[in-house]
Amino acid sequence: IAGKAKALYLKRHFLDNVNFSDEKLAYSNVLYINYTNYINDYGFPETDSVIACCDDILQRASASKEVFKWSLYFLGNSFERSSVTGQDKIFVHLVEQYYQKGRCWWLSEEQLKKIDKRSEAFKRVFIGNICPDFTATDSSGKAVNLHQQINKTTVLIFWSYDCKHCVEEMPKLSVWMKKHPEINLVTACLLPDEDAWKEKLKTFKLPGTHVIDTNGRANYLELYSIYSTPQMFII
Repeated sequence: IAGKAKALYLKRHFLDNVNFSDEKLAYSNVLYINYTNYINDYGFPETDSVIACCDDILQRASASKEVFKWSLYFLGNSFERSSVTGQDKIFVHLVEQYYQKGRCWWLSEEQLKKIDKRSEAFKRVFIGNICPDFTATDSSGKAVNLHQQINKTTVLIFWSYDCKHCVEEMPKLSVWMKKHPEINLVTACLLPDEDAWKEKLKTFKLPGTHVIDTNGRANYLELYSIYSTPQMFII
C-alpha cells in the first residue's frame, strides 16, 4: 500500500515544477522532456492511463495559450502517428474532447474537418470492432468481398508495388505464411496498375487472396485510414 501511495503522490506532483504560464516553454524542449517522461513513467502502456496523463497535461497547460497550443499539437501528433496498438483511442479522445469543442482557435474550419475525418477513420478500426467491409478484384478478374473471406484468423495487408518497404517485407511474409497454414491471408494493393501488381505478386509467391481496386470503388484507403505501407490488420 505504501508503494502505491508513493507512486500516486509522485504522479500527482510530477509536473508541479513546470511553470505552465511561461509562454517561452512552448519554444523549448522542457515540455517535450517532461511530457515524455510523465507519460512513459505513469501512463504507458495502459491506454486509459495515458489519456488521464494527457488530460492532466492539458488542464495545466491551459494557463497559457501558447503552451496549451503546443501541448495539444504535441500530444495529438504523437498519438495520431503512434505505432503502439490501441493508442489510436488516445488520438480520438483528444479530438473529441479538445478539437471538437472549440479549443483550437488557431485551426481553420477546413483543418478541423480533416482532423475529424481522421478521427472517424481511426474509430472504424478500433480493436474489437467489426472490420470495414469492401469488395475489390482478384488476379483472375473476380469480385471478392472481404467479409466472405474471413472464415478463420485473417491477416489483412495493404501494400503498394512501388513501395520499397513492401517489396522487402512481402517475401518474408511468404516464408512466414508457409509455416502458418492455419492463418488466412488477404492482401490489398493501393495502386491501380494491374500489370505492375500482377508482376510483383509473381515474385512474392504469396498464398491467400490478393485484390486490387482499379476504379477506386472499394475505397479501402480511406476506410482503413491508410497513410503508409505496408500496413497490417489482424482480423
